[in-house]
Amino acid sequence: MNPPARPLEGRNIIVTRPASQAGGLLARLEALGARCSCLTLFNIEPLDYSLTTSADQYAGAIFTSRNAVQYSPSLSQLPETLLAVGPGTATALRDRGAKNVIVPEDTRTEGLLDLPGLADIRDQRWLVIKGEGGRNTLLASLRSRGARVDSLNVYRRLPLQQDPALLREYIADADALLIFSGEGLQHLWLQCPEALRSRLAALQLVVPSPRVVKMAQDIGFTAPARPARRMSDEELVAALQSAMQSLPDNDKGRTPEDHD
Repeated sequence: MNPPARPLEGRNIIVTRPASQAGGLLARLEALGARCSCLTLFNIEPLDYSLTTSADQYAGAIFTSRNAVQYSPSLSQLPETLLAVGPGTATALRDRGAKNVIVPEDTRTEGLLDLPGLADIRDQRWLVIKGEGGRNTLLASLRSRGARVDSLNVYRRLPLQQDPALLREYIADADALLIFSGEGLQHLWLQCPEALRSRLAALQLVVPSPRVVKMAQDIGFTAPARPARRMSDEELVAALQSAMQSLPDNDKGRTPEDHD
């Protein structure tokens, strides 16, 4: 039997990314029949900064997100070798005119660290361009390999206060939720009204990494979260399709009290 042409027909998907940054992902989901709602969890605020070290002092620069690319210094101020955490970040760099962009297959921090170019970096100087806060795994690991690492924070993420009525509207009809960071998952859970949390916890989650799978389990999500193989639109959709196929058609995202 051939698979359905629109396997997500009629399914309601919450995408926790601003619509302005989710165009390609929304197009893929809607082509498969999904109905999508965008729920913005954070505002992005650019930071003032100065880059005092010349580009020729660095072996390379590492970008940890698309926002890091958007608010970074001009390419003329950066070294020739640029590393991107994932394909979306790499595309943003190429759109700015970057030529030598390296991106790992595994789009977690661990994937970056497995790149051959970061295996032997003792006494090299590297620049990490990122948002304020976040995990320190990348910086700590590079320094443990003997590299001198400068961290340049070019933006911060400000949690948005969510409208309880809007959350109720989105979550009541949703089948699945796409989350892009552990911080986003925690923020959404804390913002969700207590009476709505059991409904939220029943949604099928697609998340960026096994670490966030564990976080969802600890929070209390009941359906096993599915990690995408990499943080690309294609792999996010593939993880969602796989997760949804494993659930009965009438029970996706439904708690017992939702049934008559």
